[in-house]
Amino acid sequence: MARPIIKIKTGSVKPTNYTETLINGVVTNTQGLSAGELGATIIAPNYAFYIGNNSGIAITFGGEISTQVDLGGAGASDYKIPTQKALKTYIDQNSGNPGTSAVSIISRYSSGLQSVGTNGEANILFQVQDFTTTGGITELTYNAGTGVFQNNTATTTPTTIYLLVTYQVTWSGFTTTQSYNTRNIVRSAWIQKPGSVAGENVYGFTTLLCPPIASNLAGAITGTQNGTAVIELGAGATFSVRCKNHGSAGSSVSHLSNINNGDGNGFVQNFNKATSVQIVKL
Repeated sequence: MARPIIKIKTGSVKPTNYTETLINGVVTNTQGLSAGELGATIIAPNYAFYIGNNSGIAITFGGEISTQVDLGGAGASDYKIPTQKALKTYIDQNSGNPGTSAVSIISRYSSGLQSVGTNGEANILFQVQDFTTTGGITELTYNAGTGVFQNNTATTTPTTIYLLVTYQVTWSGFTTTQSYNTRNIVRSAWIQKPGSVAGENVYGFTTLLCPPIASNLAGAITGTQNGTAVIELGAGATFSVRCKNHGSAGSSVSHLSNINNGDGNGFVQNFNKATSVQIVKL
């Protein structure tokens, strides 16, 4: 068999730094690659080529092939090229299968009227879970009785999480009929993190000026408002979606949006989940 023009050392792992053993001035044993010497790993899964530099260190060239399905994780390298299978496995594990999502999402909605008195302020109660992705947001717990969400990692491994919070609030009919007055019929909603100063840590604030016909009749349209914000929630920290009923006419936050049929008599259709919140962990 013909001798190869270029001799390449082969092995199953990356060559170590070059060393040699001298006996009576004769080199009898070497390890690693000398300057300009070539090497290759030819045993799966670590296929790669190397060349020894002037310091006897094996330098990867042509890219080291990697089968790590986490793409190197915290120790990711600029000198490794993932295989097709490694990339496919990583994508499959992190993008979710059809019908599911790798993003942690929680969606809840109100299941009934929640009265808010004159100039009253309250946490909105989202009693029913509409849907949640597998596992939901494991770091987040919810108290349906108080309307408070909490980062529950304070007693385990304290972790700060970042959340995209989007809410919709629907106001139902007034307890008394009142003529339109922008100073008296105003509804507000916002995302609240507790703070040492009143009004501190308010996000996604919205204000609703109610329509010209303010009626307590069934079917009266009073309005829906929406808000969103990205918030940082430290271990043990909490947040809620709050609302305020400004003015002299009492009202309620509703899971139903009563739509007038145009003739002034009752309503045509109710929309469930009209008051709701969706939370995405970023």
